[in-house]
Amino acid sequence: MDKKEMKEILFDALAEKEKNMEEYKKVMMKILPEYMETTPEERLNKHFEKFDDDTKSFIMQFEQEQPEYIDFNNPDKSIMTIIYDFIYGDKPNLTKKEKKFLKNFDNILSLIQTCQYALGIKEDSGVGITHFGLDKTLFDSDTLHVENEDIIITDPCYIGHNRGYDLDHIHHSTIYGDWGCNVVNEDTGEMLGTFCADAGEVGIFKLEEVKKKYPKYNYIESYPHTVTVIKNFTGDVTIKVGFDKKHKDFYCYVEGKGSINFKSYQNRF
Repeated sequence: MDKKEMKEILFDALAEKEKNMEEYKKVMMKILPEYMETTPEERLNKHFEKFDDDTKSFIMQFEQEQPEYIDFNNPDKSIMTIIYDFIYGDKPNLTKKEKKFLKNFDNILSLIQTCQYALGIKEDSGVGITHFGLDKTLFDSDTLHVENEDIIITDPCYIGHNRGYDLDHIHHSTIYGDWGCNVVNEDTGEMLGTFCADAGEVGIFKLEEVKKKYPKYNYIESYPHTVTVIKNFTGDVTIKVGFDKKHKDFYCYVEGKGSINFKSYQNRF
């Protein structure tokens, strides 16, 4: 995807945002009174009973240190994700239509943000742009060919001090930041494993090379949820990225074609 296409997506999303701003304010005003009339402690006690102390402390600190981010007129600089996805997880007093509207509006804001990062309009904030530089677009797919190798799918940050960048591999931004995925055999439906990210990236590595370069690597045994192992694979593994025009969203997934046909499916953040 070149910059021209990216700009077209951005301009369309900005127009969609502008068209829906008044409705956004109207819906959010149904939440605002209750939010502003209670203290952070009261809100946490009421809505955060199921969360641990670390989560509560994070929200408390965020609210106290950055009160200017509570700005309903400027959703790009608000903490609405925290407010209605966490504190108001049940989105009280909203109809199904309004809940759906908020979800769609969130997608528009995320789309704008991702395009702005990719075009260099804003600094990187979790989508991995800084790992590529200007010589590589965020939305180029990458392919690694292997012959009868054990390969691993994981975030490069788990590999070692240099993230395995010096190995024969491919890696890419997840676009979504930190996530979790399942890997499925596309021919049989069998679950092959799971992997996640803590640095917003996904990488494909040859296991033998990883063990040789980083002998202390033990994530397969100690943290199996972070890495999927595909044994004795011959074929091509591709990290596919792009834009789904129908759903107006970017996508990123891993796909293997060869002795085993597999694909990753995001199932959590």
